[in-house]
Amino acid sequence: MFRDPNDRHQIAMLMEMLSAERERTARAEGQLDLAHEQLAIAQNNFEWARVRLNQIEAERAQLMTTLLRVPIQPVTIERPAEPASAPAAGAGIPMGIGFDFEDVGDEAAEALGISHDAAGGVRYRN
Repeated sequence: MFRDPNDRHQIAMLMEMLSAERERTARAEGQLDLAHEQLAIAQNNFEWARVRLNQIEAERAQLMTTLLRVPIQPVTIERPAEPASAPAAGAGIPMGIGFDFEDVGDEAAEALGISHDAAGGVRYRN
């Protein structure tokens, strides 16, 4: 089965390397899971604190309004906007007639705003 006596040794080394890499990957996945749990807890704590602080500020503004007889707007902390998702692969490339790597032809390229510069590189009209 093995032609060279070094084959067994090389396979054993590769198997050890594979096992070590799997262990590193498992540790990294465990750390990532822990980080996700900690993030969820921190977000819940922040949300609770945000709501509570807004309640206190509303009460404070109401007391100030009663005391001064001047309307006071409470300071509020708004929930942060959800982060925008990452741009899709190929974002910014004109995709008017379906995206593939085939030559669309001169007329279709001109209609899409695709041309070539003097060096032969592709230019997209923005």
